Amino acid sequence: MQKEKKQSEGRLSWKYPIVMMLLMAFILEATGVNTGAYVYGGSLIKILGVPLYIPIMWSVIMTIAYIISRKYGVIVGVLSAYSIDLLLEPLAFYTGAWTWLNTFSAQVYFNSTVANAIVWLLMCLLGVYLWRKYSWRYDELKNKIPRPLRA
Repeated sequence: MQKEKKQSEGRLSWKYPIVMMLLMAFILEATGVNTGAYVYGGSLIKILGVPLYIPIMWSVIMTIAYIISRKYGVIVGVLSAYSIDLLLEPLAFYTGAWTWLNTFSAQVYFNSTVANAIVWLLMCLLGVYLWRKYSWRYDELKNKIPRPLRA
């Protein structure tokens, strides 16, 4: 009985950080859109002005940060995730995926703001923390990845 409970907890444990990241991402993004800091371009599905893919993207980026942090440490994981945002900003700028409007801090990188950089770094830290606190161990994750996708 005890062993069955542990196995079912292990199967569900990865979902908690993902659900938390989806909710936090949606709340932060909806706040940014609804305060007029930025606006998203055309998208098929938006909820409160936030395209559905944005919270999903946050969760994917935080998952990457967690996996990297397990092998190389928290700082490398956080900076890896943040570097993805740095790659996305020019793409968003040129494609109109999002546009910065009434910002609360200086615009420094493809119209992205200093506040955006700080929030991203803090969210990456929080994301890695949530993954480490509530997720399965890295060895279990590694064994769940299909063999052709492993390094």
